[in-house]
Parts: sequence; C-alpha cells; structure tokens
Amino acid sequence: MTKLSAGVAQLAKMRGVQVMHGRGYFEDSNTLRVETAQGQQFINYEHAIVAVGSKSAMPKRLTWAIRA
Repeated sequence: MTKLSAGVAQLAKMRGVQVMHGRGYFEDSNTLRVETAQGQQFINYEHAIVAVGSKSAMPKRLTWAIRA
C-alpha cells in the first residue's frame, strides 16, 4: 500500500467509512453486490459514493459522443 492510499484509508477509518476491495454490481437502486476474495457481499444504501481508482479513462460505449 502506498503512503497516499494508506493515508486515505486512515481518513476513511476515522470517519466510519467501510472500504471494500472487489468488483461491484448495482443490483437495484438501493443494493450493491460486491464480489470479494471472501465471497459475495450485499450492501444496502440510501446514497453511494463510487471510488474506482485514480487513473481516468473514457468508457468505450461513450466514445461515439466525442466523435460527433
């Protein structure tokens, strides 16, 4: 873990934020399914913040909008 990500993890922990590592799928408007190394977990929420990393990328399905 880098110094920056360790600092962010500590800030999240201090604020009671649950950090999960895995692949997430929105099942419906209030449920997230997360596939982790330990198996599937279902998270119910009212509001979600999605943090997917620090490298930006253009989704392939949206590249047509730039070409127009």
